[in-house]
Amino acid sequence: MTGRRHREGLAVLVALLLPFLPTAAPALTFSSAVERFEADGNGYGSVGGAFDLVDEFDDDDIEPNWEILLGTAVESGGKLTLRDPGVVAPLVGLPQEISTVESTVELANGGGDFTITSYWDPTPLALNRQFFFQLYGVSPVIEASGFTVNNFDAETAADVGVPAGYSIGVERIFPFGNPEPPVAHYVSIDPLSITGQIVLRMTFDDTTDLATYSFSLDGGLTFQSPFPSLQVFKLSPDAEILLGAAAVPSSAPPPGCEVVIDPARVRFQKLSSPDGEQNVRMRGNLRLGPGVPPVFDPLTQGASFVASSTIGKTALFQIPPGALGIGGCGPGDGWKVRGRTHTYTNKSGALPPTCDSFSANGLRKAQLRDDRVQHGWIRFAVVAKQTALQPVPGIPAFVAVQIGGQDMEGNPITCGSRLLTCINNVNTQNCR
Repeated sequence: MTGRRHREGLAVLVALLLPFLPTAAPALTFSSAVERFEADGNGYGSVGGAFDLVDEFDDDDIEPNWEILLGTAVESGGKLTLRDPGVVAPLVGLPQEISTVESTVELANGGGDFTITSYWDPTPLALNRQFFFQLYGVSPVIEASGFTVNNFDAETAADVGVPAGYSIGVERIFPFGNPEPPVAHYVSIDPLSITGQIVLRMTFDDTTDLATYSFSLDGGLTFQSPFPSLQVFKLSPDAEILLGAAAVPSSAPPPGCEVVIDPARVRFQKLSSPDGEQNVRMRGNLRLGPGVPPVFDPLTQGASFVASSTIGKTALFQIPPGALGIGGCGPGDGWKVRGRTHTYTNKSGALPPTCDSFSANGLRKAQLRDDRVQHGWIRFAVVAKQTALQPVPGIPAFVAVQIGGQDMEGNPITCGSRLLTCINNVNTQNCR
């Protein structure tokens, strides 16, 4: 149970973050429905003969064959509908708002051959929407392989790397950490050729570890197999089956701070260590117009830096004004200026006004270089060690920087932010 002190502390932190948080995009609407699922072999039973499982989704109960993994799923009227509201996650290797269910039966390499088939309602997909049928392993790494059915506009398709318009693809990806390069093959389809249920079928040969893929656009009367076989269970020896739907934002939502940060990189380290032992590094360029900010003097204005991860952990560093040896909590604290470079160091581990032990939250160094005249940006870099990342659930990964002081109402005069995409690697998360 969350303690009162923890809840109050979290509320204070969220209040401090509000000026920097990227503005949330309006909730995306999406909906796709599965009308039948068939399974034969491996974890479901013996291969051949009658299907080991047929789910017609006709009892208004997702269980016992499925469990909701993310977002919203409803079984009703002979359909399993996967719809908004979803959860923002790169679950199949692509940042998206997603709803998905997972099978309660596990399939395993070495467990025998299997064939699994899903039948999807052919209602046309809205633009920048997709549904998918995947094997999803989680140990020792996350591995996803299977089908996606997509309808992307030209801009989003180019960003994602798939054909514009309707397409069907097969993929094998590792969404977090990329220990193996992704493998993907797509074919464009004419939506006018869809005359019945869209049927997706995966067949696994346990001897070769290869899966073959075929699909039907006429409810299963005829099948096409334009894809090469792919090795599955490449790094994860077992997997659940995912049925899911998603909406892909056509562009990043606008940031809460108007100045663009580009490029930006944030690294969270030692994420599995206890609170107070994590490390954070961030750097990037604030792209500024002429005379923005009108006054830039960290020695008299201070600065603030925020970085949030995809796992609901956030670091906030509010650096006070004050020259080295004068404005801090010790002789090694404060700002010094050399040419266009403003550098803050913290040796005491504390920050004014209280100078409590560890109040600096591990902040060691921050640097701002004024290259507005030469390049049109201010470059920043922050190093913090032995930091306690604060739990702030429900916000996206982002980085934000405030410079130039605050107005009379306490709002930042100049603030830049950028949404980030993160990749996990053991105990490290790299975001850019």
